Formats: sequence, structure tokens, C-alpha cells
Amino acid sequence: MRRAILRAEVAREQDLFGKYRVVREIAQGGWGRCQRRCTVRRGFERRVAIKRVHSHLSGQARFIEAFRREAELSARLAHPNIVLVLDFGRVGAAYYLAMELVDGAPLAMLMAAHEGPERRLPLSLIGFIGREILMGLYHAHEVARGADGGPLRVVHRDVCPQNVLVSRNGEVKLSDFGVARAMREGAAAFTSSTAGHVAYMAPEQARGAPTSVRADLFPVGVILWELCAGKRLFLRDNEPATLLALTSAEVPRASESRGELPREWDAFLARALSREPERRFGSAREMAEALFDLPGARGELCAAELGSLVEEMLSSPEERRVRADDVATVELSSGRG
Repeated sequence: MRRAILRAEVAREQDLFGKYRVVREIAQGGWGRCQRRCTVRRGFERRVAIKRVHSHLSGQARFIEAFRREAELSARLAHPNIVLVLDFGRVGAAYYLAMELVDGAPLAMLMAAHEGPERRLPLSLIGFIGREILMGLYHAHEVARGADGGPLRVVHRDVCPQNVLVSRNGEVKLSDFGVARAMREGAAAFTSSTAGHVAYMAPEQARGAPTSVRADLFPVGVILWELCAGKRLFLRDNEPATLLALTSAEVPRASESRGELPREWDAFLARALSREPERRFGSAREMAEALFDLPGARGELCAAELGSLVEEMLSSPEERRVRADDVATVELSSGRG
């Protein structure tokens, strides 16, 4: 009975997205479901991540138009530090977005596994992660071009550890470019905010003031502070308290939690976390260069070291069980009759 139910579910998925075959569901969020799928064409197979819009949002024309516009914009962001958008479309009433599948985990998971004074990441690895994020942002802010050849100047607006993916190969990739903005502009009344993201929001964004590329640099500063200190910076028990901390609480020096941290890091983080945008770094590239020059921020084998940490983290007994279920689902879904 259980196998029959699974076969029926797979058949429904295949009917819905003819060129994609479901492997397993990865997660659900406020605006849709994320699933691991295979795209199959005459023996060619490539695994992708599919984001499907919830059915109650598919009928909201304003949301779908914003989602489509931002998906098309994101598809022009081709950079090693940005998750590549491969496809956007609709089957029936269901809208979806297909992206490259990153074999790894969100940075939030790695950060949670290295909280506390005994498990903090080395500065060289923190510097590597920060620079990779910043180079992805630099591409979006200043390099990416539209169909007319003009700069797109894409601002992410939702940089946070949940939207940064780290892979078993040591890759660091930004995801969800534009999707958060589409959600807020098109369907804020129909979706709930994602818990925790407000703790990484630029203060001017939280106040509803105009934002620039510097709004993406503030959350990078928050991430780097938390990686150095091994704990959260602005997150509190509820969203109002988190917003209050974000906009008005004193920001302690990271060296107070990590005594061996060179003072240059405190100065760097203080500038990155300025609540006045004009006091922050002027661009993602400038911030990346300043990070590169910090004591201890460089390393020769950082990508390999990061990949090993991700592999170790994902090799827990629970994760192995999930991957075993994944293989079983692939075998079930690959049948032709």
C-alpha cells in the first residue's frame, strides 16, 4: 500500500511537470515548495532544484508578475558564487522556478554546528566565506548586464545564512536573488515572513527607507560577526524585539566573545555594521578587498577545508538515513511503467 501511494504521488508529479521527475522534497516555505528533480530528455539527465509557488498564490496576478519579472532578472546572474536560474514556467496553474542543485547545505546549518567558543571556524575560513559572498554580490551589483547591455544593478535584499549555500566541493553560492522582493511586493498579505531573516536586514530596509547596494553589505557584516563570535548578534525571542535590537541596540565588539581576534577585525566589522549606509563600505568589491587584508583572513586550502566540514556535517547518521530515502525514491520514480 505504501509503495502504491508513493507511485501515485510520483505519477502526479510527472503529469504536472512533464520534463521534470521528482526525487524528493527538500523544504517548504512561505511562498512555495522546494523539490529535488531530474530533467530527462532522451537519456540526458540533470538534477535541479524546483521551487513551486503555493496554489493559493498562483491566483494572485500581482505576485505572479513580480515573481516572473524577478525570475527573468535572476536568470541573467551567471557567476560561480550565485545559484544559477535555469528555467521558469507554468504547467497548468502551477508556476515554478528551476535552479542548479547545490550538493551541500545552507550556511545557517554550518553556523549552527560551529557555535560556541570550542567550535568556532578559523579566521581564514571566515574570510574565505565572506569574500565569496561579496564577490557574488559584486557581480549582481556592478557586473551583470541586461539584454540592452546596460547594468542591471540587482540588489538581493534578503542576504542571510539561509540564502547562502555551501557545498561539499567548498563552493559558496548566494540563492534567492529577487525572490524575496517579489514576495514582498506582490503578495505580502498572503505569506508569512521567514523567521530569522529580519535579524540580517539592513536598518534602513527595516524602516522602509530607500535602499542601495549597501543594504546588501550590512547583512554580510552580521554574518561575519556571528562567524567570528560564534553566536547570534541581533536575534531575540520575537520579531519586535529583534527589530529593536537591529535598529538601536549597541553592537558589541566580536573580540569580546573571541579574545584572540585582532583589533583590525573589530574595526572592519564596526564599519560593515554601521547603521548609517554612507559609513559602510562603498561597494561589495571594496569590502571584499578590506576583508582580504585582515590578519588571518587568508588561506591556501580554504575551499577544500570548507568542503570537508560540509561533508562531515552531512555525514551524520540522520543525514545518511535521509539520503537512503532519497535513493529509494529515485529508483521508484525512474520506472517507465
